[in-house]
Formats: sequence, C-alpha cells, structure tokens
Amino acid sequence: MKASFQIHRNYFDKEFCDYIIENHESISEYTPRDTWNAWTVKSESIDELADKVKNIVPSNLECTWINITKYNTGEHLRIHNDSKSKFTVVVNLNDNYKGGEFITYNREHILNTGDIITFNGNRVRHGVKEVTEGTRYSLNYWFNYGKL
Repeated sequence: MKASFQIHRNYFDKEFCDYIIENHESISEYTPRDTWNAWTVKSESIDELADKVKNIVPSNLECTWINITKYNTGEHLRIHNDSKSKFTVVVNLNDNYKGGEFITYNREHILNTGDIITFNGNRVRHGVKEVTEGTRYSLNYWFNYGKL
C-alpha cells in the first residue's frame, strides 16, 4: 500500500454517529492513552462495526482493533504512526467543536459528522490538533493481515 489518504464524505449518517457517542461506554471499555480519553470496543461489537466499513477496506485485511476517542477542550493527539495498522479508518462522529482538525503529512483536514479518512497507519504520520472549544469524538479502526 502506498502512503496516502482518502476522505469519504458523509459515509455514516448522524443517527449512527450519535448512537456511538451516546453508547460508547456500554460497547467499549475505558482505556486511557497518553493524554487523551479512549475506549477500546469490546470484542463482541468488533465484527458488527467492521462490517460497516468493509467496502472501503482492502479485502485481504482483518479488523484487529477499534477504539472510540474523546478529546475535550485543550486536548490533542500528537503526530504519530500506528505501528500495528496496515490500514487505519477514522470516523469523525461529531463536528460541534472548534479546533481538533485531523492532520496527515502536516496537512489539516476539516472532517464533518460521518466523514471518514483512511490511510496506511504505519506509514502516514497523523494526529489531531488541539480542541479549542467543545468535545471531539472519533471511531478508529485498525486493519492488518490477520489477528494480532
């Protein structure tokens, strides 16, 4: 896979995004990472959520991990690579916040509710700028050649 990204606008509707935000604590377990809040999706929900994006994921890859992230005002995600992801899918679950732009290759992406950005997670450096007002939620998938 080449090191690039693709944006899929309006992939998910607002109802799906709201459902994930409202139910993130029941479908996942709180697993804070570094300076931001994260919930790892429980194994019984992974296949159902992975099926929702299968038409944009290379067919030879399997979903190995899904988490939900919540960035409050003042929080961000440092620029990094996903060392265990050949294909990363990030779903923007809401857009009623300021700041919090998604970054790839030092390029800022404004994502609306339901938009998805996909890329090779272990090659494309990416992150989230500081949220300056409100709370930003995202649903994040990692895909690999087989289970980790």
